[in-house]
Amino acid sequence: MSACRDTQRALDAYVDGELDASHVLHVEEHLVECSACLERVELARAMKRAIRSESRSVAAPASLRARIAISAASERAAEVEEARPPRAPSWRSALPWAAAAAIAIGIGGGVGAMGDRHGGSTAPKSELLASAASLHLIEDLAGPHAQPLPPEELDPVRIARVFSPIVGVPVRPVRLHHERHGSFSFTGARLLNVSHEPAASLTYNAGDRRVTVVVFDPQRMPKPSCCLSRRTINAGGEERTVFVGRAKGYALAVYERDGVGYAVSSDLGENEVLAMAADL
Repeated sequence: MSACRDTQRALDAYVDGELDASHVLHVEEHLVECSACLERVELARAMKRAIRSESRSVAAPASLRARIAISAASERAAEVEEARPPRAPSWRSALPWAAAAAIAIGIGGGVGAMGDRHGGSTAPKSELLASAASLHLIEDLAGPHAQPLPPEELDPVRIARVFSPIVGVPVRPVRLHHERHGSFSFTGARLLNVSHEPAASLTYNAGDRRVTVVVFDPQRMPKPSCCLSRRTINAGGEERTVFVGRAKGYALAVYERDGVGYAVSSDLGENEVLAMAADL
């Protein structure tokens, strides 16, 4: 598990060719043994090749180029003010722009622009865009746990009253219990964006263990099928489909219940996170 966590943190740099030789060797040794991490690498490379291929033949809309230019200028200005050297964008940070550009190409040029230049099927690129959206969603759902921020609200009553209308589904702190670590204490919540849609992040602690539960409206999100395993569990007498795997080096379980989406992430194992999700 720790090998996967360490490797996944370096996958973006590995795909972009930004790792030094010693780290490249370490990643490639792990990829030989881990099919899940290898799948992530192959998907990232395929996305990069497809987007690069389209960008050479089809010009992006002027409005999109303008937004990118404005965003880049704002970033450079902020870096100058803070006296920080410019940072090279990672493949993960470029993913939302890449997906938006690919979609804009398809809208601007019709279905044919997204298809094979010789009249082939459009399915592979459609699947690629769906995988890109799914991967971006998974990274967003794991982000609040990988990079936690201070809570905005501690009162469960206010969280339910204020956060629920914004997210679009009921947002309520839940009780979390683990058979080995005991009960997890609720430590606060904050609003965030997940795939450009509002969501809420609820945080819990039990000693040095942390759990983050992201609540979102599943009707506004793509299905998290990419890079996660589909599992069926029995919870409270009903069968529930849960997508389980790892993202940003942590275990992640994503599922929907009564029209509400939940994503549980933790440094616990995948089976442990799956069990906690079943008990929510």
